Formats: sequence, structure tokens, C-alpha cells
Amino acid sequence: MNNTINKFQDKNKGRKFLLAIDTSSASIHYLEKAAEIASVLNAQLAGLYIEDEDLLIAADLPFTKEICFHVAEKSLDLIQIERDMKLLSAKAKERLEEIANRWQINWSFQTVRGKISGELNQAAQTADMLLFGMQVFRDLQNIHLNHEVIHSELPCLLFPDHISNGEDIVVFAAKDKTLEIMLAPIADLVKSSRVIVICTPDIYSEKKADIDNYLQQTGTQYQVIVNDRPVNEWCFELLAHSRLRLMVVDKNTSFAKSKDFYLLIAAAKASGLLV
Repeated sequence: MNNTINKFQDKNKGRKFLLAIDTSSASIHYLEKAAEIASVLNAQLAGLYIEDEDLLIAADLPFTKEICFHVAEKSLDLIQIERDMKLLSAKAKERLEEIANRWQINWSFQTVRGKISGELNQAAQTADMLLFGMQVFRDLQNIHLNHEVIHSELPCLLFPDHISNGEDIVVFAAKDKTLEIMLAPIADLVKSSRVIVICTPDIYSEKKADIDNYLQQTGTQYQVIVNDRPVNEWCFELLAHSRLRLMVVDKNTSFAKSKDFYLLIAAAKASGLLV
């Protein structure tokens, strides 16, 4: 069996999910969903809050101003920003501890200061999966925006700002990865869900036997949809007839790198897993 699959299915090894917590209230909100998934997948949840070094440097520059509507511009208060960061970090740790104890999972929490992408890449070296807010991940991947990028090849689980609960896992079949490998990181989650596989005609023609065999072996309910239209033309039809729990996409495909993927996650209010 593939080493990648063995890595995710080895229960005795104990997986570590690295949860990147940012300055938004949404990151506190999706702690609950992160803990639920970690509980099902028998993983430790490791919270990481990064005090953004670039923000602190910018705040300390004499010409940096804070501009607000209906209020005169004022200089940024470095001491207040540092105080706010520490308060948010403490709040996140407290909330993570409460939720992790409720779900009966192992957890840890760390606050570091540095460049966001650098600290995440370093922390990812000891993790098995990366968990992000959708907006944070998209910004970090947009090299034209801030020249930062996440280099890890680990699966990345993205949370939208608003999350709803469903039973369906939608996986977009890929040319270069089998369905078994794509779903290996969430194998236990698959057992309690309905799986909807989306295929283009060429992929289904090539991988039909592999797809059918895997789905039959899992013993879960499933549906295979063969569609040759662009995703943005039919995705809302899918949403209208599904209660999504998770979407799974190969991170190396053009769809995973397009705005359509993020729009679909947001519209579905479902988490997205890039593998």
C-alpha cells in the first residue's frame, strides 16, 4: 500500500493537525469544526498564533497612520497592537482548551513572533495536516500580493467564515491521484458520510474501475457525477441538492488555484480539503 496512505491510517502514530489562528473572529469560530474533525480522525490539535512581525515593524514607523471613516487619522500605537495580539492569543488558547476538552482530544497551543509564512512553514515540518481560515490561506498563496507562500505539501483544510453541518463529502477526481490517496487523510470521516465524486468524462473513462472499486470497498453511500461543464456553471445546482460536509480537491489542479474553488467553499459553507 502507498506510503502516503499508510501515514494517515496508522492509528498508533498519532497525527498532528496544525491550526493557524489569525486575528479574525472567524478563526475562533472554526475551532469547533476543527476539533470535531480531529476527534473523528484521532488527531492532536495544535493551535498556532503568530504575532505578525511585518505588522509590528510597520506600526512602529513614524509615517504609518491609521485611517478611519469620520475620524481624523492617527498614528498606530505599537504598544496597543502588541497588547491586542496577546489578548487574542490568550482568548484563542482558552477557547481551544475548552473545545478540545469537550471533544476529548489532545491539544497544544503556541504563540510565536515572526513572518507568517516562515513560521507556518517551520511549524508544518512536525504536522500531518494544516488547518486555515480560507481567507488567510488565499492571501498567503497569492504571491503577487505579499510575496509569501506556504511551501508545505501537506494536506490543507480550509474553513469558510460561516460553516454549516452536512453529511456529504464532494471529491473532484484528479488525473494524477487515485481516489484512495485523495481521501486517505480523512478515511475515518468518509465512513460516516455520503461521498459524491465529480469526474470529467476523460477522467471517468480512465479511472472508472479504480473509483468504483474504492467506493464499494468503503461500504459508504456514494454517487458519481460525470460532468464536462465548467464548475462555475453547475456548482450551485450541486449545492441545491447536497448538504456538504467537506470538499476535496487536488491542490495541483487549476480549479484549486482559481477563485471558483474559494467561491464554492464560501457558498456551500463547507470546509475544503486541498491534497
